Amino acid sequence: MIASLQHYLSHMIASLQHYLSHMIASLQHYLSHMIASLQHYLSHMIASLQHYLSHMIASLQHCLQHYLSHMIASLQHYLSHMIASLQHYLSHMIASLQHYLSHMIASLQHYLSHTIASLQHYLSHMIASLQHYLSHTIASLQHYLSHMIASLQHYLSHMIASLQLLAHQLLVTCLV
Repeated sequence: MIASLQHYLSHMIASLQHYLSHMIASLQHYLSHMIASLQHYLSHMIASLQHYLSHMIASLQHCLQHYLSHMIASLQHYLSHMIASLQHYLSHMIASLQHYLSHMIASLQHYLSHTIASLQHYLSHMIASLQHYLSHTIASLQHYLSHMIASLQHYLSHMIASLQLLAHQLLVTCLV
């Protein structure tokens, strides 16, 4: 009878240990999967934002080049027409247009720098937000895993204590 109870107790402990190992492995697999998924999402978002930033910079550079090309062609046409009639007026106009062109280039460069800075700020903010979310999610999963392990250990301890008490009572009964 005692040997049977010991065998049953050993079988129950082994079963509970197997269940605990299975649960821990399952939770670790889920945690690894979640971390990999979040890392993939973060990499995808960073690549997407970098692509968008590169596209915006190229677009702004193209607009600046097109605007400068258009302005130069317009000024050359006007210059050719003015040379034919008034050289003094042409000199004065060239100086005025050069000043305006410099001012426009400076304004466009300022706008380009401001836009790049804004996009970099947005990218940094997005990366920080995603890192915060990733850290929070990992911490939550670790807390959940710790809670599950503690619950399973408590359940296992309670079961072992109950089985030991039952074995003791049966032993006493058998001896009486």
